[in-house]
Amino acid sequence: MKKIFKYPLRAQDIQAVIMPLGSKILSIGTQFVEGSEALFVWAMVDPVEESMESKDIRIVGTGHIIMDPDEWSFIGTAMMMGGRLVWHIFERRK
Repeated sequence: MKKIFKYPLRAQDIQAVIMPLGSKILSIGTQFVEGSEALFVWAMVDPVEESMESKDIRIVGTGHIIMDPDEWSFIGTAMMMGGRLVWHIFERRK
């Protein structure tokens, strides 16, 4: 049995997101939570899987330099603040 879970992201370069082992990242986007816009990643997970894994997520703003681009797979692009902030999200390749 699989479910879709969402995980919050911080607007920073690289961060680890802990998910059940074997999770598959599906998309990224924004959602209003408690009156403010927040960035999330959605993943298909096995909710009964007890083992966890860490996935490295990189957030790059439009026009910013991407160091070591071959190490990362593109997930998607999200806009915040009415399009004034545009984030491009990547997952580290294994």
